[in-house]
Amino acid sequence: MIATAAGCSSNQPKYHPGGPYYYKSWAHYFSPYRPVDEISKSEADELERQGYGFYVAFFNEQGRIKSMEKRYQGKIEFKTLCYYDNDVLKKEEVTDANGKVTVTLYDKNSNILKQ
Repeated sequence: MIATAAGCSSNQPKYHPGGPYYYKSWAHYFSPYRPVDEISKSEADELERQGYGFYVAFFNEQGRIKSMEKRYQGKIEFKTLCYYDNDVLKKEEVTDANGKVTVTLYDKNSNILKQ
């Protein structure tokens, strides 16, 4: 995963806490990822029936993304878990379909420390 300093921002959008919420797409040039084009569960089920992928997201109490996964043909293609400290992204774990985990650590300004 590649994240640029411009995409890592403490000015992340806030979402409704909880989930699951369903989306057609995501903005991958931000860290953490940002889901876009919210859809209903029935729309997500229909996309899956037609052979298309969709995204499922959960948000923490502050409305920050806690986890997001891409589902395609009944399987999870990748899953992202986000960890915060005082509402600032500190760690992101991305697990691909093969189980490989990539961890990215961030400093207090959301700049990448280690990947």
